Amino acid sequence: MVPFSPGQELMAWHSQKIPGFVNFSIDLRACSVLVVVRAKSRSRPLILMPMSLRQRSPGHQIAAAQPWLSYRKNEFVCPTVGAQAGSFNSYGTGFFMKKLCCLLFPMLFALAQGQVPAPAAKDANTTRYTFILSGNKAGFESSTRNPDGSLQVHFEFNDRGRGPNINEKIVAGNDAIPFGIEITGVDYLKDPVDERFSVKQGVANWKNRSEEGQKKVGGKAFYTSISGAPEETALLAQALLAAPGHKLPLLPAGEASIEKRSELKINANGQSRTVTQYAIAGLSFSPFALWLNADGKLFASVSTWATVIQEGWEGSAADLLKAQDTLENERSANLARTLAHKPQGPLVFTHANLFDSDSAQTLPNRTVVITGNKISAVGADGQIPLPKNAEIIDAAGKTLMPGLWDMHVHVAPGDGMLHMSCGVTSVRDLANDTDFLMQTRSRFDAGTEIGPRVVMAGFIDGRGPYQGPTKVFADTEEE
Repeated sequence: MVPFSPGQELMAWHSQKIPGFVNFSIDLRACSVLVVVRAKSRSRPLILMPMSLRQRSPGHQIAAAQPWLSYRKNEFVCPTVGAQAGSFNSYGTGFFMKKLCCLLFPMLFALAQGQVPAPAAKDANTTRYTFILSGNKAGFESSTRNPDGSLQVHFEFNDRGRGPNINEKIVAGNDAIPFGIEITGVDYLKDPVDERFSVKQGVANWKNRSEEGQKKVGGKAFYTSISGAPEETALLAQALLAAPGHKLPLLPAGEASIEKRSELKINANGQSRTVTQYAIAGLSFSPFALWLNADGKLFASVSTWATVIQEGWEGSAADLLKAQDTLENERSANLARTLAHKPQGPLVFTHANLFDSDSAQTLPNRTVVITGNKISAVGADGQIPLPKNAEIIDAAGKTLMPGLWDMHVHVAPGDGMLHMSCGVTSVRDLANDTDFLMQTRSRFDAGTEIGPRVVMAGFIDGRGPYQGPTKVFADTEEE
């Protein structure tokens, strides 16, 4: 039997028949698929073989266009002969089993004798990363420098049957700015991915699942893909560090900048190294943190939810996150001090257009009095006595309405201020890292970070390979 690693499987779906052999088909109901055995020598034939897989999660769906599969890292899948599915049944399983044994095993034996090499040593041009989802190993990324200088990246993870599985080729200059990107595979929801970017004669062209466009490029600009691997962010960091002022325009639009935050010495498996934390602004509403090695290559991107970290250093993720959170919390506290305003006494809104949610009407010229954190009086202008020492806000021409609820959130760093700026004053969090959420809610309540009231409503799950992202488990009635 010849084991196949995930990367090899991805390359094996381009041919599904050989002249003179039985035409096979795929029947997911019986969890049967086809395996292509490709000889090392191009002069040798491709060999197809039916294969049975262990039953996956009911939610694991394979894209209709191409059967891209997701497996755990180091989970080898061996071709086996067993009960076949779908199109085999009309002819009889026994008939096909005999034919397959006669046709395939002699060829596989000969191929294995002459072509299967011993396990290869680790490629010095390849760097592997572990993908950790909610504390559990769920996938990996590999990054290989090709002989022509291009970068070949594979990225996949399995989140209860969902998760991307992509291959990406990046061609970049010495300044780490890509001028050619090709991404294929499937995205998180198993929809096919075919993203392209190129720069030719000063014109950038791109096509992804959201848009197709082009733009004249007068100078250096960095394309931010939709379906790309984490490796892209490290390239952006390298390009920003080399750019004047550490800033670059983004394609299709925007601008990014980078700043160095801190250094940290870490230890694992008897080794030590110093890594540097950087923060990239311009990709989202808050800076994106990542860690680079001394040579500028990606070391890790960590969070309580999802982490990508260089293989062999998984144990240092907690130390990286602690250092990262310290600076994030300082930033949040500084924003709370400079942006938040806490009235010293009663707060009064006058001349407001008040939205009455009970009647779904807007009532003009209304006064609203707030004492502490309670609405103490509401009425028409001139009919409500104003408390002494009240702070008065003239809301003429403006609409005043109750705070909104968002009933399904997963609070992440930086979300609190976004909720408040959109009028969302209360949220219900349905799944999160419990420790992170409790600490965040405490900062919201204490006013050291801007954010809404949080109702924690995470779920309880049973332990297993397809358990949900939670720290709260119950496998027995007692638990």
